[in-house]
Amino acid sequence: MLFPACYRLTLSAFSCLSDRSTGNGEPTLSVLTALTNLEHLEMPSVSNGVMVLPADYAAITASPQLTHLDLSYCSFDPEHAKDVFSDNLRLPKLLSLRLTVSWLLETETIQRVVDCCPGLAALRIESSGGGDVAEVQPEQWAARLGCLAGLSALTRLSMTVMDISLTTEVYRAIGTLTGLQELSFDYMDANHLGPAVQLTSCRQLTNLSFGVETMTQHDDEQFGINATNKVGSCLCCLFQQDACAYLQWAAGVVALS
Repeated sequence: MLFPACYRLTLSAFSCLSDRSTGNGEPTLSVLTALTNLEHLEMPSVSNGVMVLPADYAAITASPQLTHLDLSYCSFDPEHAKDVFSDNLRLPKLLSLRLTVSWLLETETIQRVVDCCPGLAALRIESSGGGDVAEVQPEQWAARLGCLAGLSALTRLSMTVMDISLTTEVYRAIGTLTGLQELSFDYMDANHLGPAVQLTSCRQLTNLSFGVETMTQHDDEQFGINATNKVGSCLCCLFQQDACAYLQWAAGVVALS
């Protein structure tokens, strides 16, 4: 095996392809099982290939030394996500994790993440850009995000919330993460700032950021998409002391606006 001592690896924007139809070639991801010293693995924008076996996805988390794992924008379906975080897997050293919001489509999947990563301190959730995510209701998001309360070591959470409506119940679920010290939301709807008062239960918050951009509907018959208005308003609030006091103030301002 080449590079057995490799501890940092980045695999960017490739497709997990394996020529199993002819019997030639090995699964692309299986080589990761030999990297037992791997600590830092980045796999942004990796897509599903053809005829990839569950064992190939399990190879992603094969190293017990992992401290950082980036799976943002990976187009794994929920079944493959379960293979990455299997029932009997434990990653006690994993501190930082990046996922796409599509990993939250099933409560079972996010619960597996919680069970596998007891020491997780930082979680970043990226937007998926639509698909099945758009059909998830706020109460379902609340249930899934509520599972994160099982991460007792979690102190940093950042989310791109283009796919999620930040309703009172969703904020309330995030508010159960009472150990959070840093919390940020990107691309949120300004109308969703008021219910953020539900976060006042996070008494340890010192850094809080709201990124609000104006979204405009482009009436384009060919694409029919929502696009960010780059010249729209942007609000970013950072706090170093009493974030909870700000939340109460901001909620009042929004109610009067």
